[in-house]
Amino acid sequence: MKEKSTKHIEVLNWISDVDHRASYKGLSEKTGVDDRYKNCGEWLLENPEFTAWSSNNISERDSVLWLCGTGESMLQAHILVESS
Repeated sequence: MKEKSTKHIEVLNWISDVDHRASYKGLSEKTGVDDRYKNCGEWLLENPEFTAWSSNNISERDSVLWLCGTGESMLQAHILVESS
């Protein structure tokens, strides 16, 4: 699991105090979405630009990851699961 800075965690908690990982896990188990889309987004996680963007060094990350099109919700969910 990646270490997150205190400031990063404070910002996430300021945005929402909902435990999104628990909510996602419950919904994915209930719907079976994890089984159907298990490898969805692997290409993104292996992309060098994404790897650089998602590095722990927040001071070097001054950009926003923008996902648009079909399947971006599944990509976002996959990224969250893999990064936790």
